[in-house]
Amino acid sequence: MNCCRVAPVSKFFKGYDIIFVANDFPAETVVEILKKNGCKNVISSENQKVPLNLNENSPEVALAKSNLEKSTYLKDRMGFFFDKTRKNNVFYVPEEDLKSAENAVQKISEKGASAGINAAASFPAFSIVIVVAFSILLVFFSENQILCALLFVFPVIFSFMMPFSSVSAGLCLFELFLFFYIKFWGRKNSAKKLLKNVMLLTIFGTSFLCIVFTKIQAGLFFLMMIFSEISVFLLYKNVKQKIDSKYSFNPVNIRTAFSIRIMTKKNRNLLPVCALSVLAILVSAVFSSNFSSVFKNEKISGIQLPSSGAAVQNLPGINDFIAWKWEAMTFPYRSLNKKTSNDAVIFKNFQKKDGFIHESVSSIYYNDKFKMNTVKEIENLDYPALEKMLVSQGKHARFGYVTSGLQNVSLIMIIILIIAFFVPLSFYLTTKRWELK
Repeated sequence: MNCCRVAPVSKFFKGYDIIFVANDFPAETVVEILKKNGCKNVISSENQKVPLNLNENSPEVALAKSNLEKSTYLKDRMGFFFDKTRKNNVFYVPEEDLKSAENAVQKISEKGASAGINAAASFPAFSIVIVVAFSILLVFFSENQILCALLFVFPVIFSFMMPFSSVSAGLCLFELFLFFYIKFWGRKNSAKKLLKNVMLLTIFGTSFLCIVFTKIQAGLFFLMMIFSEISVFLLYKNVKQKIDSKYSFNPVNIRTAFSIRIMTKKNRNLLPVCALSVLAILVSAVFSSNFSSVFKNEKISGIQLPSSGAAVQNLPGINDFIAWKWEAMTFPYRSLNKKTSNDAVIFKNFQKKDGFIHESVSSIYYNDKFKMNTVKEIENLDYPALEKMLVSQGKHARFGYVTSGLQNVSLIMIIILIIAFFVPLSFYLTTKRWELK
């Protein structure tokens, strides 16, 4: 089950924490403070070199520094050391030095600089508590408490697997939908009544909207959960029939689904309770304590930082590095007078041996072996290279800028949560209209 779990955290890079400091504070001073506080192997713009395992005086390194190459990788990778607005410098600290990094950020802040650290977030338990509490309340008011409790097992598990605010709000609405549907389930024309009931369809549709807008993955799990709930209904029905068959008298539902009133005086107040649950989730998301603890200064709240899980890739990755290295390794040996192959370069070498100059022929091929060796050789770089961090993020990493914080509550998500709040509330205020049906 843990392999399917998705928890919102503010880790932008696996194995590293991000420190960001306003660029009016010297970057070299930041690095010095980090080292004094025990942070090792800090990746910063100050300690980056040309990422080649060659002598500084080699033609490959010299030409790479000359900016004569077509590739812009060395220039583009500098984007990792700034936020999107370039108002803050960014530094990467190994996660094992998190405590030391927090102390360093405190020291920097004491010097009057705007600084922050984007560290791992605490588990967002509040939204889960709301889902569990609302489940218990509905089971208490249900006319079929056993079936209701069985059906609510999946939403509660879902809330633990994906503890996002919008998911929790959607699950509260889904549980309310199940609570009302149980009242006429199993009776004749129950499916027709469900399809014609505006209130139930609206509540169900809003719950799906909340979840699918969170993540496509969450939407797929929601569909799986629906099939699981159908299985629970069928299993409960079969078990009940098996038990009832042991008795000589078996009661039969005479009244059809359309004769069952969904809304009663007893459960009418559950609608505003659901609305208040969604409102509590919304307020906790917007005013999350994470924003005040991670961001010590209001000037840098909502900053867009480099990340390995961006929706839009606008920072270079390992493939860009491989392409650049191919150009850097072959550029000094390409003929300026004639076209050469794009995937093979053959050139002559001259070495002095035993007092004589010896000629040899060398070749470099752009193939899978070259790509594999390029990635392997990154570990041999003798400084905290940015490329070491990029490789550790995995082949599916997408590097770009992402808004920092525990859960990025966008304007669209806030609007959806507001709608989720007003849906049950509006039906509560128009109860008499629905009671006539």
